[in-house]
Amino acid sequence: MKNKLLKFFRLNWLNAKNAFILLIIFFGFLFITQGEPFIRSDGYCYYHISKTLMNEGKFVTDKIPEYWNYMGQVRKGDGTVNCGPGTAIFLTPGLFIAGLFKGGATIQNDYFMAYNGHTLLEGFSILFTAIIIGVIANILIYKTLRELKFGERLSILVTAGTFLSSYVVWYIFLLPSFTHIYEYFSVVLAFWGIVKF
Repeated sequence: MKNKLLKFFRLNWLNAKNAFILLIIFFGFLFITQGEPFIRSDGYCYYHISKTLMNEGKFVTDKIPEYWNYMGQVRKGDGTVNCGPGTAIFLTPGLFIAGLFKGGATIQNDYFMAYNGHTLLEGFSILFTAIIIGVIANILIYKTLRELKFGERLSILVTAGTFLSSYVVWYIFLLPSFTHIYEYFSVVLAFWGIVKF
């Protein structure tokens, strides 16, 4: 038994394929236990810009949307919001797909929408977008380290340590509509691009 434990902790089993499988299992576990498909606070700013981009083809709306009263401190009286469009651009594809299945849901006839200002499917699309971006960010960190000639196991451990030591894990699952995972991804992408090219 002691020898088996020693072999396990020597990490001989740890390779890129196993690490990817563990990452997917870890994200699946966190999705089931911690994932929240709700837009809160600043997240409404990015949701609004994304919806305006989809519905009107621009970043600033001409009309006040149905969910306007849910937006709190991020809204201004003239239909504008207090944030930039970066995160909204990431959210748009998922929200577009979710919009295809909205049907006739409105704040008056859908309980989830009445309570939150958005559909459950829109919330899940934002959560899935954050998860996908989180997985890609981890892969890019690993690839960057490998490009810098780090060993396979060390690259996996540094990637896991970097990711787990930040709060970005919780921003993926608890506040997926916030900018944190997308900023993290952008920094990782920039660093990968510098190292690669």
